[in-house]
Parts: sequence; structure tokens; C-alpha cells
Amino acid sequence: MLEKLNGYIHLAGGLNCRIENKKIVDLRLSRKYIEFVKEYTKQQVFDYHGKPIFELIDDMAFGGFDYSIENYILVYETKRISFYFDPNSLKLKEINTNKLNYECFTVEK
Repeated sequence: MLEKLNGYIHLAGGLNCRIENKKIVDLRLSRKYIEFVKEYTKQQVFDYHGKPIFELIDDMAFGGFDYSIENYILVYETKRISFYFDPNSLKLKEINTNKLNYECFTVEK
């Protein structure tokens, strides 16, 4: 199907690929595909890669009083990579290469 159409490939271990014109254009790595770096903290990635272009908060508010944070995200546009961190442990939970729509997130100050 992907020879004629664009789409996604999802593997059970936590790898997603977006395909356009028979080429992989984006990757999302999580769970078993980041086992060797899953203990990395937000600070360790920041120390290694330097200051990100954006620090985002993937958050939601429901009805004004119910607020939750899904991820903290360090965005390195020039490297075309984003690191997602668990808001409780600040440990790495996902690495993503897709371009983010910044209007969907809160910019961390």
C-alpha cells in the first residue's frame, strides 16, 4: 500500500514511521527502541545537546480546574529532533523527528 499511498507504519515495540512518496520522513521512538537511553533526564539531554530552540509543555486544561501535563519537550529544530520527558520523573520517554506545531503547546519560560 505504501508504494502508492502515504501513511504510517506502527510497530508494537514503540516505533512509528511516517511515509511520504516512498520515503521515511518522520520517526517516533519510544519504549523498547529507547531502552538504552530511557534513564536520561531532561538535564542530561540539555547538557549534551545545549540550549534547545524551544522548551514546550504538552499540557491540557479541562473545565478550568482540571489541568494535566503529558510531556516536557526539548525541541532542536536545526537537528530536527525533539525529546519528550515524563513530567513526574523528567526521564526520557520518546524521541521524535516530526515538525511540531508550536501553537498546540505551552512554551516553557
